[in-house]
Amino acid sequence: MNINEIFKEVFDVNAEKLDKNTKLTDIEAWDSMTHMILISKIEEVYEIELTGDEIAGMQDLETIKEILQNRKVHIA
Repeated sequence: MNINEIFKEVFDVNAEKLDKNTKLTDIEAWDSMTHMILISKIEEVYEIELTGDEIAGMQDLETIKEILQNRKVHIA
């Protein structure tokens, strides 16, 4: 499962419309609860445990990808 598919599942959005500048707050379904669901799903799929700083920094799709790449996660 790639990061766009995770976004589609968590936020019920068209993954094809997401780009690197997509901010979480721009997604209609985003709120603090779906943010935690997103974090949980990322940790589950990629078998990692994110730090508090990483979680706090996850404000847009590009930053999320950068955090995962820094963790050497293959995000496809």
